[in-house]
Amino acid sequence: MKNLLKIILTASLLLTLSSCQGRIRGYGILLWNESEHNLDDSQMLPVYLKSNISKVYVVQDPSTKEKIEIPLWKMTEPLSKGKAKKELKRYGEYKHTYALVAVDGLPIRAEHTNQAKQIYRLRQGEIIRVLYSGEGEAVTTGGKALEGDWLKVLTDDGNSGWCFSYNLRLFEKFADGTLGEGADIFAEAVEESSDATLEDILAQRWYPEYYQTMIDNKQIDLNYMEPSFGLDTGADTGLITFHMNGVDAEYEYNGVTKLAKNVYKFNDTQLQFTIRTSDSISVQYTDEYGMPTSYTMVTFFGNDIADVITQERQRRSNLLSSLRSLGPTFSSSTYGTLTLRSDSSFTWSDWSLLAGSIIPSYAGNSGTVEFKYFLPDNLKGQWNGIITLVFNGTDGKEVNFLYKREANGVRLSNVNVLVTQFSQAKLPSINISHPSNAIVIFMQR
Repeated sequence: MKNLLKIILTASLLLTLSSCQGRIRGYGILLWNESEHNLDDSQMLPVYLKSNISKVYVVQDPSTKEKIEIPLWKMTEPLSKGKAKKELKRYGEYKHTYALVAVDGLPIRAEHTNQAKQIYRLRQGEIIRVLYSGEGEAVTTGGKALEGDWLKVLTDDGNSGWCFSYNLRLFEKFADGTLGEGADIFAEAVEESSDATLEDILAQRWYPEYYQTMIDNKQIDLNYMEPSFGLDTGADTGLITFHMNGVDAEYEYNGVTKLAKNVYKFNDTQLQFTIRTSDSISVQYTDEYGMPTSYTMVTFFGNDIADVITQERQRRSNLLSSLRSLGPTFSSSTYGTLTLRSDSSFTWSDWSLLAGSIIPSYAGNSGTVEFKYFLPDNLKGQWNGIITLVFNGTDGKEVNFLYKREANGVRLSNVNVLVTQFSQAKLPSINISHPSNAIVIFMQR
C-alpha cells in the first residue's frame, strides 16, 4: 500500500510537471550536497514546481538537463534570477563546508547570541552544513572569550539556526563523497565520536519510534505497545533479542562489525543498524525469505514502558467503572437492554432492530467491552468517548459506538472505525468518522 501511494504521488507529480514544462517558477540555491545526482551544494538551480505533498522541488539538473526532485529542506525558496544571484554570494565563503559536532547537546539558537532561544540540540558526531557566518555576541567561559565564529547552520532534517563554532570541526565535502580541506581533522574526530557513541548505543534498550508518538499524543494502542517489543543489544545479557509485530528473533551476542560510517552489523545475525543520533537508530532485519525491513528505534530515559502500559490499562478500567456507575444496566424500549460487567464483559438482549446495519445478524447476546480508540478533535465536546463491543461468535468483529454520559442514562451512536496497516514498522492509520445517517440511541439506567 505504501509503495502504491508513492507511485500515485509520483505519477501525479509527473503529470503536473508535464503541464508546466519549460515554465521556470524561480531559482533556488542548493544548500546540501545531493549525492544521488552528484550535485554539489551552493549551486543555483531553476525550479519548475514545488510540491508540498511530496515535500520536494522539481528542478533541472544542470549537466543532464533532466527534471529531478530535491527535498524542500535542501534548497532555499525560489526567487527571481537576479535576487537568487545576490543571495548566492552570501554562501560563497563556506561553499562545500560541513561540520562535525564535537560535543553532545551543543545548541542551535534562533539568533547569534548565547541568550537567544534554543531551537535544536546537536549530538556528538552529527554532521551539519555551514551556510554562512554572522557578527554576533562574544561567547565566554570563566570570563574569557572563546575562539570561534557564529555560523548559520543546517541539520540533515531541515533545522536551521545559529551555532558558535568552538565545538565544531569544519571540513569540505563534495557530492561524490570526497573530502577537501579539513579531511584529516574530520577523520580523527569521526573515529573518536563513533567509538564513544557505539558504546552508548549498545548500552541502551531500544523501542519502536512510534512508542514516542503514542506517549507524546497520550494515545496508547496496547496492540502495538508491549515491553518485549524492540531491540535488546545483548551487551549485558549475552543474548540479542529483536521482537516486533511479525518478528521474533534471538541470537547469542558475538560483537558487532563496522560496515560503513555509523553502520554496524551484529555478527552472525540477520540484524544491522545505523546510528542516526544518540537516541535514535535504524535497525534492518532480513527475514528467512531474504526480505529486508527497516525499523526506526528510539531509547527512553524518562519513561518505563511497563509503567506506561499499566497506566493505560488503568485508564481504560476507569472508563468502564465510570460508565458502569450510571447503571450498570441500561434499557431502551426499542433497542433492548445492555449490561456492563466489571470483568469487561457485557450482555445485550433484544437488539434485533440493529441487526445487519450495525450489529452482525449472527451475533450472540454477550461479549467483551473495550475502550481502545480515542475521539478525534471534531467529536470532542459532543461525546465522552468510544466504546467497542465484540459480540461472541463474530470472530472478533468490532461494533463501535460513541457514548455520552447523561444524568439518567447513556446516549450511544454508531461510529465508523477504519484501521489500515501500511507497514509492520509503523502504527496503523486509524480513521474515525461519524456517519450522517448514524442512529442515536438513548438507554435509561
